[in-house]
Amino acid sequence: MASNDLQLKQLAAAEKQVSETQQCKDPPEELKQVGQCSSTDDRRIEECVTQAIASVLQNGVIILPSRYIFKSAAGDLDGLLAGHFKNKPVIVLVEAKHNMDTLWKKAKDQLFQAKHHCERLASSVAEELDESDLADYKAMQMNNLRDNRVMFGFGGLNFSKEIVNKHLANIQIGCFYVQANTSGRFVTKTVS
Repeated sequence: MASNDLQLKQLAAAEKQVSETQQCKDPPEELKQVGQCSSTDDRRIEECVTQAIASVLQNGVIILPSRYIFKSAAGDLDGLLAGHFKNKPVIVLVEAKHNMDTLWKKAKDQLFQAKHHCERLASSVAEELDESDLADYKAMQMNNLRDNRVMFGFGGLNFSKEIVNKHLANIQIGCFYVQANTSGRFVTKTVS
């Protein structure tokens, strides 16, 4: 019961953080599918994790604020950002879960699938893509981001440092991890 109360407090504080820092007022038509999320709690966590990562990027821009289901590949992204990290242009592919401690492997697999899809689109010429590939290419703004380094962002309400150290520290890609602190604010750190 106390765990549920803590999660509700964390979620309420996270909602407040999102509303205070909301950057995407009128998403493009491709993003209207965000409403198809399985629950509003899932969407809030995705938005909070995405916002938290945007706050640590230089010139961070949220491209996809929450779940985007790929048109031409299996899977989805829970958020997509662009900006600079350590003075280099990056895109950050985001995966957020309520309990990342138990779902870290699924999140890791989903991010690697998304990375391969992004790389395939980035190496393509827009005029030669079929309709579904072109929809993903445009939604992800690959024409502007094709040369950016890809990074991963993992986040969730339950996400321990032990899981990060044991299972995510060996990824050969730059990673952010986002945890909800005791006051419900989402805090971003880099995996080292």
